[in-house]
Amino acid sequence: MRGGTSGHRELSAVLRLDPLDPSRPNAWTGSSCAYNNLAEHDKGYDWARKAAEATPSMYMFAYFFINAVRYGRLAEAHDTVAKMLKLRPDMTVLMRPNSATRAIRYLPE
Repeated sequence: MRGGTSGHRELSAVLRLDPLDPSRPNAWTGSSCAYNNLAEHDKGYDWARKAAEATPSMYMFAYFFINAVRYGRLAEAHDTVAKMLKLRPDMTVLMRPNSATRAIRYLPE
């Protein structure tokens, strides 16, 4: 997602139009991505946490992990990796210096 602020505004509008939509964790994750792009990791962290709690999945955990690391919540990021490994024991997280994660890759099955 590009354009952080406008992306979050659009996702907020979706949530206002249908606050009971079962896919709202996807909008929360989108908001976490938008705030990550704006380097507002505290807000990205909050949205990603909400999404991961509602829908514990690799996709939701990945965005939580990215924001947690960049927000300095390393213990929570570490715990999230443990949760991810329970879902996909063959997963690896690739890291680069001065960055959270650039990719989550699955080993060949």
